[in-house]
Amino acid sequence: MRLEESQKRMERREEAYRQLREESTDVLKLWLGKCVNGFAILGLDSVKWMKLDSLERRLMSAKTSGSVGHKQIVEPEARCAPVCRSYRTGVVSIRLEYPE
Repeated sequence: MRLEESQKRMERREEAYRQLREESTDVLKLWLGKCVNGFAILGLDSVKWMKLDSLERRLMSAKTSGSVGHKQIVEPEARCAPVCRSYRTGVVSIRLEYPE
């Protein structure tokens, strides 16, 4: 009788341990996913801002040098529009895969 009770207690504890381990793993995967996603978004944002900064510098340089006409100055600003639009929408799709 005592042996059966001990085995049942041991099985319950093993099951509780398994559940806790699975929950911990799920929480860790979720946390890691958020970190990786945030890092990827930060990288994309950095690239977009660097492109915008570069275009702004080129535009200001062209304006101050006076070597280009108005029609040529409009072109870099038009190229900024898609970058600005994509930054405002903030649509980023990242797929994470975890080794089992």
